[in-house]
Amino acid sequence: MTTIAEHRSDVSAMMRLMHATPEELWLTYFADSGDASEHEVEEWLYGVRELPLPQVDLLGVAVNDLAEEHGLQTRVGDIAERSAAFLAGEA
Repeated sequence: MTTIAEHRSDVSAMMRLMHATPEELWLTYFADSGDASEHEVEEWLYGVRELPLPQVDLLGVAVNDLAEEHGLQTRVGDIAERSAAFLAGEA
């Protein structure tokens, strides 16, 4: 599994844990200066569209913001962290 696919999987798992909708994720992402449309974010969540890495990272920030609002301490890491771990042989 690629780091982007793992990131998507983690974001989706966190959303299921919170019972959050794609719309809630998109609203938070958009408030954090996200560029993708709600439809594009939903397609990314279901694996039918790719987004630029900065936008993928921003979706991680958005899901972490939602987790904080729900009182959860679990966090999704960013792509840069995953890539560094992968290159270091830690993933």
